[in-house]
Amino acid sequence: ALALRHAIRAPGAAVAEIESRLDLAALQADTGQPDAALAGYREARARLDLEAGPRHPLQVAIGRQVAAVLRRQGHPGRAEQVL
Repeated sequence: ALALRHAIRAPGAAVAEIESRLDLAALQADTGQPDAALAGYREARARLDLEAGPRHPLQVAIGRQVAAVLRRQGHPGRAEQVL
């Protein structure tokens, strides 16, 4: 899905690709790969900043996912900072 969305060059395609990256990061988090998940979330957030700006609604979802991973890793203080 990620490769297909990456190949599309239509309005909104960049955000759709970012959504696929978020799905992959969530899968990584769920399968015990928190470092890979956090890297994926950070990459998605940076790309979303470039493509749609820091106030895009997906930014909130990314923040929540990052905070959830950090809490599971035992970093509640860092999780709070993300939100």
